[in-house]
Parts: sequence; C-alpha cells; structure tokens
Amino acid sequence: MSKSKRNAHFFKTFTSVAKGKVTLDGENLEDATYFIHSYGKNAKSYSLMWKILLAITIGVVVLLMIKLGNTSEMALRYNEQAQAEFGQWVLAVIGLSFLSLMFFFMGLLMGNRAKAWRALLVSELRKRADGDTPHKSLYESLLRELGA
Repeated sequence: MSKSKRNAHFFKTFTSVAKGKVTLDGENLEDATYFIHSYGKNAKSYSLMWKILLAITIGVVVLLMIKLGNTSEMALRYNEQAQAEFGQWVLAVIGLSFLSLMFFFMGLLMGNRAKAWRALLVSELRKRADGDTPHKSLYESLLRELGA
C-alpha cells in the first residue's frame, strides 16, 4: 500500500473509531503509530504557519499606517490612484487575516484530532500489551514512542 493510500486508510479508520463505528482490531499498529506522528507534525506546522501569517499581517498593517501618514489628505480625497492603492492594501490585510484565521482553526482542529486519535491508539496498545501475546515487547515500545 502506498504512503498516501495508507494515510487515507488510517484517516478513515481513526475517524470511524472515534465515532464508535469500528475498532482497531486487525490493524497494523506500527503503521498507525507512524500515521499519528506524521499527523501531529502536520498539526504543529499549521500552528507555526498561522503565527507567521499573523506577523506578516501585522507588518502590512504597520506599513499601511505609515503610508497613510505620509500621504496627504488632499491626495486621499481627490486622487483615484491613491484611493485604489489603499483599497488594494486593505484587501491584502483582509486576505492575510483570513488566511491566518484559517490556519489557526485548522491547527486547532488537527491538534485536537491528533490528541484524541493518539489516546485511542494508546488505549488499544495498552489493551494488547496487557495480554500474553508474542508481540508484547513491540506494543510496549510503541507505547514508549507515543509517550504513554
């Protein structure tokens, strides 16, 4: 199974498990652990992206205020080119703010989902590690990887 198909499979599986529709019986828990790690890293990258976009947005607002202070009131009132330029700056600020909010909420959603899925995986690993199975050491090492 390719990496993207495996990730899509685990995304559907963990979504169904969280809703209580299926269980993790018969799943390769090593691949599931890798999926949880990569999904958590993606969530952290979204958290970083919204902070960067917010900093850029604040910088653009500061530049807009400086530009507004350096432009005469007469030019703002009667010059259509100056008005159009400020309109473009305002649209850029609105767009960057929207992107920042989108990445913020995506990071929150993915982070919460990763925590919930990690908890499901940890409970399944603990259940399997408690039994006398030949793979007990593997399950315990996966639990250590997950920090449980």
